[in-house]
Amino acid sequence: YNCMLCIFHLLTIKHSWKEDQVRSVEKLFHFIPLGFAAATSVTLAANGSYGDAMFWCWIATNRKHVTHVLRWTTFYGPIWVAILTATGTMIAVFHAVRRLENKAMRWRFTSDLEESSTVNSAAQFKRKNTSNQRPVAVQATFFLLAFLITWSPSSLVRLIEMIGYQPSFVLKLCMAIILPCQGALNFLVYNRPKWLIYRRQNPQLPILKAIAGVWMILLRGRSITGTR
Repeated sequence: YNCMLCIFHLLTIKHSWKEDQVRSVEKLFHFIPLGFAAATSVTLAANGSYGDAMFWCWIATNRKHVTHVLRWTTFYGPIWVAILTATGTMIAVFHAVRRLENKAMRWRFTSDLEESSTVNSAAQFKRKNTSNQRPVAVQATFFLLAFLITWSPSSLVRLIEMIGYQPSFVLKLCMAIILPCQGALNFLVYNRPKWLIYRRQNPQLPILKAIAGVWMILLRGRSITGTR
């Protein structure tokens, strides 16, 4: 889903897809991750490929070689393909935003030289369009970082095991703590824009009181509105 989210931002920012175009592929964005997860998990369960995998019940067979192959072909391999794809799309997104910013600067320079209201309006539109796209690109990057933080320790643990070594206790501890926190990290990233708006509206509050204020707003289901 993180990869699909990055592709969504690529389509809307770099290729300027409209809402109706996005809706035409929305089902595909859901089907690919859910379909792959369902197909692989059901297949592995039917083959009796689940067992004790150090911390939890996961892919574990009587043959280590088969276990490692299954783990990397059905799980970690696709995850890192998704991470690399998401990274590539975010690079393309930032390149597109940078190009728009350069165009906006040229339009601003032109509007300073020309008195035409048409030119001024066009320049204002481009500046507004660019200012809206950069925060979206930054937000998508935070989702990607959460993705990387979640899966890097566990991927490293399984890679060390696959090549025949024993992962350190610290690395396994990081895996056990961070991996279940993927939802929490996504939650924090998702609510990051609300936090920024709240801090902008209440700069005098100490950090702990600001966190408590945002938390209470989220618990009450209220929205935090403001301009970026």
